[in-house]
Amino acid sequence: MKSMLYNLLVLCSFIGHSQTELKTITPEEYNLWSTLSHENISPDGNWFTYKLTYTSADTIFVQNTKSKLKHPFPLAKEGIFSQNNRFFLVTDKLKGTAFLNLKTGNVLRYSNTIRQQFFLDGKYASILETGKELKIVELATQKTHTVPNVLDYTISKDGKIAILTKGKIDIVIPNDRYTTKSITIDSTGVFQKFLWSSDGTTFAFLQQHPKGKKTNLIYYYNFTSHILKILDPLTTPKLSSQTVVNGFSPLVVSDNGDKVYFYYAGKPQQLGQDVVEIWDALSPLEYPRQIFQGNPDSIPKLASWNPENDSIVFIGTNQSPKVILNANRKFAISYNTLVYEPQAEYRGPADYFITNLQTGTSHLILKNQTTNDGFTGNSPQGGYFHYFKEGNWWVYDFNKNTHLNLTKGLDTNFLDLDNDYPDPSYGYI
Repeated sequence: MKSMLYNLLVLCSFIGHSQTELKTITPEEYNLWSTLSHENISPDGNWFTYKLTYTSADTIFVQNTKSKLKHPFPLAKEGIFSQNNRFFLVTDKLKGTAFLNLKTGNVLRYSNTIRQQFFLDGKYASILETGKELKIVELATQKTHTVPNVLDYTISKDGKIAILTKGKIDIVIPNDRYTTKSITIDSTGVFQKFLWSSDGTTFAFLQQHPKGKKTNLIYYYNFTSHILKILDPLTTPKLSSQTVVNGFSPLVVSDNGDKVYFYYAGKPQQLGQDVVEIWDALSPLEYPRQIFQGNPDSIPKLASWNPENDSIVFIGTNQSPKVILNANRKFAISYNTLVYEPQAEYRGPADYFITNLQTGTSHLILKNQTTNDGFTGNSPQGGYFHYFKEGNWWVYDFNKNTHLNLTKGLDTNFLDLDNDYPDPSYGYI
């Protein structure tokens, strides 16, 4: 009995001491709370970065995974490690751009910057300032090459920089003592969308047509042959009734630089000023959506230009205006979302056609296939196209022209049975 009473007293004493009074949080302390995001790790795994977001400001931290050494950057918005693991780039709303030397802890800062990036794995950095001055910095030595009055620039994977200034383009090679090649161009009109081919042999860009037309010139420069070509839609018969449009991702250069992919369209339809609206029950879409989206001629469509022989191929057409290029750009999948309209799905189904971009031949590969996100996709190397149809995942082989059912016979259901939307059920992976 005494033993039981003793144990009870000890237990009560323990409970009394273990209960700690919770601190009351006041509204003044709410701004001390933060949200963790933007986690990333350096390529060698020795450093990691994260952002703490507060109600008043954000702070990016860079921390060593072994020594716990930490570098804070208050008010910073984004940061990235160089591929050579030597530097960390961070942008600061008040102080500009900072380059942290991960070995020494020294910070190199540039104020009033609008664009910055590493290239050649972090050996160099480019910084474009608000005064249109471009600085090319060798980060280890801080040696700087400056180019004034820069309108735009683009950097190839092998480190060549195409720099647009008024009336010319300079191609600068920092790894070759800043050797520079200049190209004279017409400075009339706005230039946009500079980009290199993957192999760094060619680059292309758009220029608003100097004659004020609602179209664009396409410039193409081959660095190996030093040949500049210009595609003018006003003097090109195949494009005389079309416009070269500047929309999302308006230009793509093939990996080996032999083709430029661009978007073209006919003249957009205008909504009439008539007092009486005419709604046609036989049209694919309802009015006024039919006016803006129901005319394939006014939809931007993909085409390719071969600068060597000036040939143009319309990949997207009025019959199949939507186009998906495979990764190696040897094949294109095209479709028309209006074929099965009107219907109840958010995005209408379509018939998918495959086009061999080397031979120009096309044929049907899928009929009545949904065009919703998540149902189709390309392989990274461009050999295959996957899709979800009739409860199974399939793979289409571009080169063999064959379909393979990957999930046939498996003792499981790949359909999302909880789907309560009019669209087809998504497939589980």
